[in-house]
Amino acid sequence: MSKQRSQQAQVAAAIKKELKAEGITCRTSSSSFAGGDSVTVYLSNIPAPKLKEIDERFGIYQYGDFDGMNDIYEYTNSRSDIPQTKYLHINCEYTPEIRQAAWDWVKKNYNSEEVEAAPEKAEDLHTYHKQIFGLWASDVVFRVLRDSFFATSSEPTFWDDQAKKTDPEPPAKGKAKASEKAEGEGPAVSLNQEKNGVEITFSAKPGEAVRDELKAAGFRWSRKQGFWYAKQSPETLAIAEGLGAELSTDTAPTSDSPQDLTEAAPTLKDQQDLKKAEKLRTLAEKLQPKIDNAFADRLQNTPKRAAQAAHARLEGSRLERAQLGLNRLADAHQAGNVPEVLQGINSKKQVLELLSTTVEHVANGYHGYTVDTGQPRYDSPSAVALWDLIANTPDDRAESLELQRLLVDVKFSNIAGYFSTPEKVSSQLLDHIDLFPGCRVLEPEAGSGALCDAVKAQEPAAEITAFEVNYSLCKILELKGYAVNQDDFLLDTQAGCFDFVIQNPPFERQADIDHIRHAFDKLKPGGRLVSICSPGPFFRDNKKSVDFREWVEALGGEKYDLPEGSFKESGTSINTVYVVIDKPETH
Repeated sequence: MSKQRSQQAQVAAAIKKELKAEGITCRTSSSSFAGGDSVTVYLSNIPAPKLKEIDERFGIYQYGDFDGMNDIYEYTNSRSDIPQTKYLHINCEYTPEIRQAAWDWVKKNYNSEEVEAAPEKAEDLHTYHKQIFGLWASDVVFRVLRDSFFATSSEPTFWDDQAKKTDPEPPAKGKAKASEKAEGEGPAVSLNQEKNGVEITFSAKPGEAVRDELKAAGFRWSRKQGFWYAKQSPETLAIAEGLGAELSTDTAPTSDSPQDLTEAAPTLKDQQDLKKAEKLRTLAEKLQPKIDNAFADRLQNTPKRAAQAAHARLEGSRLERAQLGLNRLADAHQAGNVPEVLQGINSKKQVLELLSTTVEHVANGYHGYTVDTGQPRYDSPSAVALWDLIANTPDDRAESLELQRLLVDVKFSNIAGYFSTPEKVSSQLLDHIDLFPGCRVLEPEAGSGALCDAVKAQEPAAEITAFEVNYSLCKILELKGYAVNQDDFLLDTQAGCFDFVIQNPPFERQADIDHIRHAFDKLKPGGRLVSICSPGPFFRDNKKSVDFREWVEALGGEKYDLPEGSFKESGTSINTVYVVIDKPETH
């Protein structure tokens, strides 16, 4: 009884067989480990466009992808009709000769002082510790070989130039020389929509150059059907168009209803644009679950958790911007007005790179993090063009993200006298105030707006005025939509005009007494003040405390104790009380 091959071994064999049929030599290895298995394909000197096509084509053999943000493997591509593996790696090594050719190409096409100062030999770049175009010298060669070095430019790539060298007088892409074409020029092309295929039928056997070009593009000959076939792609459609083929589709009219086929079906260019648009929209749609996860609520009660949440939001902004770019690029392809410099942009990776932004570091103790500035990182023609496509799109999330960042930032910034009022305490204070539409409410030490938020939640039509001296806290209040005065409240000379004062003043050096008495002067006659306070003024025997107690008593004010640990979630275990004082009608 023969031993059954493992899934990963079957994947390796299938890939090796398919590449061999294309004339590509490869080596494969497969392995299994706790929790999964993997297959590695080793290639040599494969041009970047072909390598990318191989990588995308063989993606069907991988169950899914690893989501590093959530530390989980997502089985998004599981199939039962073919063998699959958990991880598929496509590796391609390049010989020293190819690396040298790539470096010579850089020196020829991108002459600069940095390039001139670099070694002549590519093999010496590994020990050359200076940057070229912002990259380590050895990385430049790697990116050239992978078409990711200035790949978004409209200029020819290294591999374009290599192709020209192999054919001193190359015919236009997809076109054979007239002398090598078969008799009966103008083969017929059928777009098989059901199988997403391109089928080319010649009236006679095509010349060797045509056959070689078809094979290189991935076409195969079907002896049974009598035509050449391949999956639809920009490359295969371009080949068909270059052969001067007459286009038809598998839904074309019969001979009983003659019709101009160029009118009955989209042109090959239209087909390419529509397929690109469909692909880009699919890529954009697949980003949504990751975006939702990145912006999901997370605990931020410690500096480490705050940093983790900030990293998630940064990734969410990056993905959401890429999603917008993919959709706008799809719209442009569908409308047929894609800028020239963006014609070759067809992957999520490219869009993410072009729409990347500069970042700013936020100090957060041992857990610093970076935030998105929203400013473009690159100013290349393709980056500018793609940013233009997404310009004038409302960013509904930007202010929300900025607000979240600032709230976390101030939470761990140790701002003197700042301890945000917990929701339970805010609610208890508001039990003593009968808010009404249009009432004027003063919050003299607004902080991050916890008490303002509580007032707004209870009476949306209340007119709230806030004072706050700290810049970051003022920014938070502005983002929340409050009218804020960035000034020391004790210096304000405005006459009494408020119906209510609700406050959480600083306690240092009995500053709470000064703030409460100054705030009381801002009340209208008949107004009410509710203020958090230190217990000290109600038991200390210094003159300031004694005078305060007598003042509260004379006005008929009341003191209430708050439960122990009421402000623990805000970072302090100090005991607190609050006072309720009414301003007499005739005061």
